[in-house]
Order: sequence, then structure tokens, then C-alpha cells
Amino acid sequence: RELAGFAVAVAHDGANLLDPAAARGLVEGCIARFGRIDILVNNAGIQHVSPVEDFPIEKWDAIIGLNLSAAFHTIRAAFAPMKAAGWGRIVNLASAHALVASPFKSAYVAAKHGLLGLTKTVALEGAQAGVTCNAICPGYVWTPLVENQIDDTAKARGISREAVIRDV
Repeated sequence: RELAGFAVAVAHDGANLLDPAAARGLVEGCIARFGRIDILVNNAGIQHVSPVEDFPIEKWDAIIGLNLSAAFHTIRAAFAPMKAAGWGRIVNLASAHALVASPFKSAYVAAKHGLLGLTKTVALEGAQAGVTCNAICPGYVWTPLVENQIDDTAKARGISREAVIRDV
């Protein structure tokens, strides 16, 4: 591919990031193919809306696994090679929910708070080696993930779909 006049090599890996070995393999495969890893962006995420007392355990485990643990596994695999190179950039897509909570999103809020804590720890560990780690914490962005939450949020809060869109 070409990007702004530069030839850019790209590759796709369909790794199941809920599998720690696959997450590690994604990074190791990148290094094997391209010779190094300069930038890691952790942007995978899922969501489920439910009162905590009814929150399905399998949904909790999947949300924590993909939104938090997968980032740990990719960072763990990329960190030593970045430090050895003396340069690296890690960007974690967190959420406004990394900073403030919302009702009925216990797993997502917990995962995003954890991701922000992981980001801060990795930033401190990488600072002397030229490896930075930052989190981006956007508010609501109308994506398929958010669209799929509107009706669940309306039901959980006992308000209309329109009220969720307007007020939440």
C-alpha cells in the first residue's frame, strides 16, 4: 500500500485475543514478518449492559478478557522488543468509563479502569527506555457497539430509546 507517498507494508492476523497465546502470537508474528514492532494499538472491545446482580458470568469474563487482559498480553509481548530497540509507542483505547462509572456496565467500567491503571504502570516502566504508553479515553461515539447498547440501556434504566440517545 501507499500512504502519503510512502510504501507501507500491511498484514492481517485474525487472532482470537481472548486466547493469551494468540495475542502473544499476533505480536510475535508481526516481529517475524516486519523485523520489529514500533507501535502497538490496543483497540479491541466488547460491551454488555445489565444490573450487577444479573450480570452473566460468561459476559463478565469475556469483557475483562478482551478489554483488559488482551491488552496486557500484547503489551507483554511487545514491551521487551520495544525496550531493546530504544523506542516504542503503545496506545490503549480506554473510554470515558476509565475515568467515571455508569450504571449497568460493571464489567466494562472495571476493565477500562484496569486498562488505565495498566497504561500508567507501563508508561512508568518504559519511560527510561524510550517506550511510551498512553490511553485515549473517548466519550460515546456512535458505533455499532454503542448502537447495540441503546435498547439494553433503555430497558435497564426504564427510559425510552430517545431518552438514552439524548441524555446518556
